[in-house]
Amino acid sequence: MTHVNAPLTPTGRLRMVLRHIEDGIPKAHVAAEFRVSRPTVATWVARYLAAGETGLVDRPSIPRRSQQRTPAVVVELIESLRRERKWSARRIHHHLLGLGH
Repeated sequence: MTHVNAPLTPTGRLRMVLRHIEDGIPKAHVAAEFRVSRPTVATWVARYLAAGETGLVDRPSIPRRSQQRTPAVVVELIESLRRERKWSARRIHHHLLGLGH
């Protein structure tokens, strides 16, 4: 499924990429022809060169994993403080800072 904001389908991206690679048209000219930016053309060309037609398919827009994930032990501590002591988020925050988290 094509992303809502995507101006091109994977088929259109392939046509755009091939205009540059096979026909030798400069990226700036291809961008004007397809009404996209030059960096967009460069992105799709790079993805095509790296992965072929598979690289022209939309990727999910959500991250694969969170870089800032809270460790499970800290989540358990937070949940127990909320449940057992009825502490506010502010109080839990200060408590965690005191513990070095």
